[in-house]
Amino acid sequence: MDNSVVSVVVTFNPDPGLLERMFTVLHKECPIIIVDNGSGDPVLHKLRDLVRVFPSVNLVELGENLGIAAA
Repeated sequence: MDNSVVSVVVTFNPDPGLLERMFTVLHKECPIIIVDNGSGDPVLHKLRDLVRVFPSVNLVELGENLGIAAA
């Protein structure tokens, strides 16, 4: 894995299935950082589950929607 490239994805109540497909493709290519902008509990639980499955994915939980620029 080339660590000179990192994928940063900002989310707010994303479609977990779409993220899982994205992780499946990208996790072998580069580390992934998910910055969650205050998604609801059901989505956060799914994001946390996905992070356990894909070790190259890190989750940063902001706790509230601070906007894309802050994320």
